[in-house]
Amino acid sequence: MLGPPLKLRRDLEAGMAKARAELEKLPPEELLSLVPKLEEAMKMSRAPEGRLKDLLRRLGCTANLDDPTEYWLHVSAAGRHAGLSEEEVWCHTERELCALLEFKVAEIERARGPRPRMRKRGSKPGQRETDNERAVRRQAKIMPILDQKGWTRGKLATDSAAGKATVYGYFDGSRKTISSKNRDAIADSLGIDRKDLPA
Repeated sequence: MLGPPLKLRRDLEAGMAKARAELEKLPPEELLSLVPKLEEAMKMSRAPEGRLKDLLRRLGCTANLDDPTEYWLHVSAAGRHAGLSEEEVWCHTERELCALLEFKVAEIERARGPRPRMRKRGSKPGQRETDNERAVRRQAKIMPILDQKGWTRGKLATDSAAGKATVYGYFDGSRKTISSKNRDAIADSLGIDRKDLPA
């Protein structure tokens, strides 16, 4: 599976090398006594099978989560949606991420109430999309570009001159559509083709 970004992987590898060097200094009998503790720690860091995928689905993810690239892209987007930075997403274990996302899912489901407000989605007849599902889908595509540029949503609004209400409404999914002019301006600011900007 595709893992954390390159810088974080390098930091992890450096930490592992340092830990390995420390472990090599221990006598064999002390090293053997650590094995059960390490196995328990590994078990505690894992989430139940499929739990993270289930939470992503409940957050509105419609991507193919069996594809490792899509899976980790959406884990990262969901973590940022829950208020974590990119670095914080990769510093948490799978189990910790599940715990954080469970609170976010519960908050969203409470806000939706018993009958969520649904809107039609144009791609497939009969399929409906909530504001939150639209937000997750859009953010999964756009947030990595903003992160790469080191921009905030406010900076995108300023650079594109599309207006803060338009940009924030686009990101939170409350705006179903934006004008062609704003669409072109946002795509130009992001450095992508207009057709690559999610609807």
